[in-house]
Amino acid sequence: MDLRFLYIFALIIAFATGIGVVVTYIDHMEAQQTSSPVSPTQTPTPSPQPGTAVSVTDDAQQQTPGARPDTPEPSRTTHSTQEPAYDRKALDAQVDQTLRGTLDPTPVQKTEPQPTASPAEAAPAAAHPAPLPAPPAPAAQSTTPLEKKIGQMLIFGFQGSAPEQKWPMAVARQLQSGELGGVIFLGYNLKNRADARRLMKYFRAAGGKAALPPFFVLDQEGGRVQRLGPKVGVQQWPSHAAVARRSLEAARTRYDQMASVLRDWGFNVNLGPVTDVNIHPANPIIGKLGRSFSSDPAKVSAFARTFIDAHRQKGIITSLKHFPGHGSSQKDSHLGFVDITRSWKKSDELRPYRELIGAGRADMVMIGHLYLAQFQSADSPQKYPATLSPEIVTGLLRNELGYRGVVISDDMEMGAIRKLYSTYEAAIRAIKAGVDLLIVSNSAKPEIGLPGKYIAEIAGAARRDPELRARIEESYSRIRLLKQRLVPRKAQAPHPHVCASGNPAFRPFSSTSDSCQYSRTATPAKPTDRKDSGRPALVPPADARG
Repeated sequence: MDLRFLYIFALIIAFATGIGVVVTYIDHMEAQQTSSPVSPTQTPTPSPQPGTAVSVTDDAQQQTPGARPDTPEPSRTTHSTQEPAYDRKALDAQVDQTLRGTLDPTPVQKTEPQPTASPAEAAPAAAHPAPLPAPPAPAAQSTTPLEKKIGQMLIFGFQGSAPEQKWPMAVARQLQSGELGGVIFLGYNLKNRADARRLMKYFRAAGGKAALPPFFVLDQEGGRVQRLGPKVGVQQWPSHAAVARRSLEAARTRYDQMASVLRDWGFNVNLGPVTDVNIHPANPIIGKLGRSFSSDPAKVSAFARTFIDAHRQKGIITSLKHFPGHGSSQKDSHLGFVDITRSWKKSDELRPYRELIGAGRADMVMIGHLYLAQFQSADSPQKYPATLSPEIVTGLLRNELGYRGVVISDDMEMGAIRKLYSTYEAAIRAIKAGVDLLIVSNSAKPEIGLPGKYIAEIAGAARRDPELRARIEESYSRIRLLKQRLVPRKAQAPHPHVCASGNPAFRPFSSTSDSCQYSRTATPAKPTDRKDSGRPALVPPADARG
């Protein structure tokens, strides 16, 4: 009797244990299904492909002031129609993978195992970079992240001269991800022809995948300021002063040759010619170096126009420099503070700018680090050079001369800025003053990650300051419009921005030639064309660290 009882009790225990095992297994399976990131009925959200513009609404962009753009946020709410949030680390990883498939700068890397790539990524690199993509329509501007808008305002220098080096590889990632709007080449980046050619091909391959085409910038004036020269197999061009001693026709031939060389190398911005009037011939940075065409403002305008027209024919943007005029200075702004209050001759030094802007020849205008007391705000706590002065950039250049195009700074690491103002304070003040593009040579204290720090500081300040935020929006719109001229076109007619950058008293009349005609909006007047023999040919100049 006792044995039967024990046998029955054992069967009950075994049955209960079996049921527990089954329940545990079912719970485990349900937990797996619940924690699965993608259910059988869901479609995984694709990752943004390299080169794809990533954007969110400005409202979704709000984060802690001063935070880096790649700082993870605890939560981010976006609408279903928006693209994924701006994640620079993820983008950098994608850029690395894409660039390995597009352009391998060093043979050693070819023997390393590569991650599995799509057929498009595995395809061999083309002989030339793909055509630059058309920029997005203006209506989409509001969806672009603030950090990317600021990135388009930055043109940085770099260390290195070959694509396999660490710094150029970082620049390629910054160009493709939109962390940089452009890159400026200095003499130490162009050491020999072979490496310089490979470096340009590498950067252009990366830039060809960016949402907006990057600016590839250099100073190629001729004379003492010429980045591409004999050491890379390029001829030495004469200085502005030497060119102006001959005819306009001879100048046209020389600058046509110069622009052809820059185009063949892949540059799209030449920071020249110099539009400064040679008022003080002993000027250590202008007159003594032969960088001014003449002491005659009309002659400066005529030869500058020849320079600009030659570059425009080759699709290269130029920049008038150094506003409001460096020709009368007695010191070099590369070295420290320069006060031109007593030497500056307003009518003479502004005349080339006034004429070139009115003729629609100002692609960009470079602001010099020059101080003028008469434009100093009475309540200003300290002296600010033109680059940081709204009275000069907005008041004089935009309001008085009617300029509506892109304003670019001279190098923000020059002594006139670096020795007197903190790095980010100067950048923010320049933007609020009306500057659209900031050139930073990144040579004072070279740092690969400096562009990201600029973006973080400016973005943090913009989220606290609506005025700065509005200025960034204005600059981004002007830069996008100017970059449309970098997109290959079938016809050589000028982009409407060429006309729009001129005096607002004029409106576009026609674009049937390679220049703009104008008629006054109030009282119609005879259209003015660049071929009009009744007035001297007018042109614009450009510069960065010159």
